[in-house]
Amino acid sequence: MHQAGVVELYGTLLIAAGGSVDQTLGRFDVDGTLALNGTLRVEEGTFTVRGEYIKAADATLTIEEYGYFTYEAKTTFDVDKIEAALARENVQHVIVALDKDVVLDRDLTIPQGGKRLIIENEGGTLTIAAGTVLTLEKYTRGEDDAPPTGSMGGGIECSAPLVIEGTLSAEQGTYTAIYNRTIISETGRVNMEGEMGIGGQFVVKEGGHVTNNGWVDLWGEARPVMEAGWDSAWTQGADATVRKGIDQPELQAGDIGALAKMSK
Repeated sequence: MHQAGVVELYGTLLIAAGGSVDQTLGRFDVDGTLALNGTLRVEEGTFTVRGEYIKAADATLTIEEYGYFTYEAKTTFDVDKIEAALARENVQHVIVALDKDVVLDRDLTIPQGGKRLIIENEGGTLTIAAGTVLTLEKYTRGEDDAPPTGSMGGGIECSAPLVIEGTLSAEQGTYTAIYNRTIISETGRVNMEGEMGIGGQFVVKEGGHVTNNGWVDLWGEARPVMEAGWDSAWTQGADATVRKGIDQPELQAGDIGALAKMSK
């Protein structure tokens, strides 16, 4: 089968042994299961699996220079399952639908390579427990690697409410997107060396702290609140940037007074 348009499939796509699908252009989205027992070739365009990807031992997946194959694996909030999903072949994103309150009480690292943990809001809250570190791993370019495009370190996108009692450590070249209410507790720490977007209420309790040595975007009506004041709750590195809206000036070089004014 040759495919050169746009296909959105909800359910299961079975490519049987001896069968083949050639993606020559366009977009092919499978929201469900891809069972690959034959041959899939992505020559140009994008082929995305959002759900489950099962590849037989003798099946063939070929991704040409202008083709993109993305596997977005769905799982539950369990560190072992998340780590296993991130380690699977071709997985870029791991999606967790949070329908109840959960606590991350073990250190977790989202590895480099553009891999992301995506937390979907279905009524639950994610808490990073005190003493626990969620690390987004920095991008390390190999000798033969092309220059990176976008954020090639580890990443997290969270649309559920987030409470940080431990530490969020975002290394260079990483990506953090927070779309909902976020509370940095008295013991909470955010160490930002990558890119972070804040799209909801962002409160730092007295004793909590944010160290920004990267780039922070304040989206929409985002208004960070430092309950003990900006001087004690936020450290702005010399080369760090904060921006509020595309048309607003960037704030750099530790200008805490301007940051406080920006948040009002």
